[in-house]
Parts: sequence; C-alpha cells; structure tokens
Amino acid sequence: LNYLSEDQTHLRTTLVPNLLKNLQNNIKYYDEVKIYEIGHTYKEINKFYPLEEKIITGAILTKEKNNQIFYEAKGIVENIFQKLSIPKLSPAKGTKDAPYAHPTKSISYIDVHGQTLAKVFILHPNVAKNHDLENYNIAFFTINFTELLKLPTEPRRYQQISKFPSIQIDISILIKKETEVDSLEKIIARSDQNLITKVKLFDIYEGPNIESDKKAVAFKITLQSKERTLTDEEMAVTQKKIFQNIEKAGGIIRGIKEPI
Repeated sequence: LNYLSEDQTHLRTTLVPNLLKNLQNNIKYYDEVKIYEIGHTYKEINKFYPLEEKIITGAILTKEKNNQIFYEAKGIVENIFQKLSIPKLSPAKGTKDAPYAHPTKSISYIDVHGQTLAKVFILHPNVAKNHDLENYNIAFFTINFTELLKLPTEPRRYQQISKFPSIQIDISILIKKETEVDSLEKIIARSDQNLITKVKLFDIYEGPNIESDKKAVAFKITLQSKERTLTDEEMAVTQKKIFQNIEKAGGIIRGIKEPI
C-alpha cells in the first residue's frame, strides 16, 4: 500500500528490469557498460509475508558480438564463490524461472539440495529488443546471496609463496564450439599437477579465419616449483604434455607465445 513511487508500486521478484533501465540510460554515453546492484527480491510462498531474499545481479554490455562477456560474467560468479570460500560448484546448462535469459546461452549453479544459487546468461533477444538494446551484446549474472551464506565454507589453508620464479606460457587452441572452456582448463591443469599452478582463460574468438563450427580460446598457463628454478627442458616437457592432452580432446594448437 505504501509504495515508493508511481513507477515502483510492486515488490520486485528480480533485479533485472532495474538494471535494464540503467543500461538504457548509459548507452547514451558509453558503448561498454558494467553495472551491478545488491537488493532484495520477494517471492509468493502462500504465507502472510512473501519470501524476502538478498540478491546480487550484474550486467555487462558491449557492442562487440562475441561470447567473451558470457565467460567474464561466469568468472565473476566463480570468483565470488572463491573469495567467500564456497565449495566449488559445477555449472549446469540452462536456467529455470528466467524468461529474460537466452534459452541456450545460460547456466545455473545448483547446490546438493537442488537450490539454485546463481545464474549466468546472455539476455534473451526479445527482451533486448523490447528495451531498445538489440544492437548490443549483454550478459547477466545473478547470485542468491541469502542462500549462498547458508552453505558451509571451505577451511582456509596457509600456502607458502614459492621463492622461485614462475614461467608463463600463452597458448591458443582451436576447438569445437560446444566444447566447454572449463573442461579445457581441467585438461591443461591435469597435464602436470606438480608444476602447473594456474590456468587462466583470457580470450575467446569466433569469426573470420575460423571455421563456423569452431572457436579459438587462449589460455595463460603458469608453471612454478616450490623447490627450484625451472629449466627450459622442464618447461618443454610440460608444454608437450599439454599439447598432447589437448590434441587427444580434439583441439588444435594455433599458436604459442614465448615464455616469460
């Protein structure tokens, strides 16, 4: 009864519409926008009061037509999980109760009880068109912060920083479009669990000079030992293992930059 304003007369069930309105306002001045909101949403649960939950929702907008912003949004969600020491949750394809999400370019993070904790998705083309945003590529993420804080956290363990320098290798891989980046990261990391300390995606490319059913993904791989300075020979052996495992998975190595 005591609503906030004439255009805010109902309890919100999602934060997405408000962010869409903000995107509309910002594209007058910017071609790229990153924005988020932390607020409360409400669900009808057939009780006197609705279910009130704290939600984090973010949006990334760009004029570039690629899938990189989807993985950027996915990375934000997983980074929040890591910072809060939440046990690793594997994404599942698709989203429920999200009509504003693209039907095939969406994933959900679900806990062992079947509760959806987070969603990452490309905005549905019809929704984008209805908000005059059809000329932009837009990715969203939404996290149920209320449910997230109910999860048991992983204990933090001290890990001594290595005194020895690291080696970084950049590789580009040509792979089928349907191949998940997460699976490639695991393949690379398992190639040498003693020396590979980090695998980070930094680029995804689809377009000219790439077959229509394939994509090019690039990773930065960090090698480091706690016991010694690595030699060029050790780096070469690990690199060969990575290449072999990628090729077994159907990938083709496109290029490699000199290690640093």
